[in-house]
Amino acid sequence: MIALHAPKGGTGTTFVAAQVAMAFAAKGRPVTAIDSTFSQSLKLHFGVLPSQSYGDLRSTDSEAPAINGVRLMSGYRHGAEQRADFIRAVADRYASDLIIVDIDSGDRNLQQQIADLVDLHICVVDPTPAALASLVHASSAMPVTATENLAIVLNRLDERFKLSRHSHTFLSDLFGPKFMGTIRRDEAVNEALASFELIEKFAPQSVVLSDVETLLVTLEARLQAPPAVAEPNGVHTNNQMKRSG
Repeated sequence: MIALHAPKGGTGTTFVAAQVAMAFAAKGRPVTAIDSTFSQSLKLHFGVLPSQSYGDLRSTDSEAPAINGVRLMSGYRHGAEQRADFIRAVADRYASDLIIVDIDSGDRNLQQQIADLVDLHICVVDPTPAALASLVHASSAMPVTATENLAIVLNRLDERFKLSRHSHTFLSDLFGPKFMGTIRRDEAVNEALASFELIEKFAPQSVVLSDVETLLVTLEARLQAPPAVAEPNGVHTNNQMKRSG
């Protein structure tokens, strides 16, 4: 399971969730994407009209629609525990799927409720002072730089601007291997949304598509890596290193 969230809204978390889900599906992996946000806007990135529902998804008894290879489900419920129960039910039913969960910014309760299910938390930020400053709130359990299963993605990089370029350098230096990658800004993303079309069909040459492909390689490597193990002296290693050591 990959959970995508951000401590600040408006950074493009839902866009990244949709693109990651479709990119994995294009590689042949069974993918289920759960929209647990109040706005229910994940479907827009799949070319679904705002008036269209995800289907009758009050329970997991009915099959969810598959769009562009991704099974879309609405996980929004009133109360974090109900949303968490729904996500657990979906994870049990589709145990062989890669589960992508889009979480509302600041929904710390839901993050904590499903923490034991999540293999990777992706925190999406954009190159703005407010988003960068909010990183201190990305994890409540420990300092964000010490959170093992956290990954940082910089969205909407615009290389024409100094702050945008410096944000990339800052995140790369601060987070090292936890910094998973960058997706450049392209107004075609908004134009595709306004046209209710997939970005790959609306603008097949968009830079965001190549950036997502690069990000996917990094994510695949991260998900396949052995989990970190805490040694008695507090040093973190991984299982492969321990076996060979």
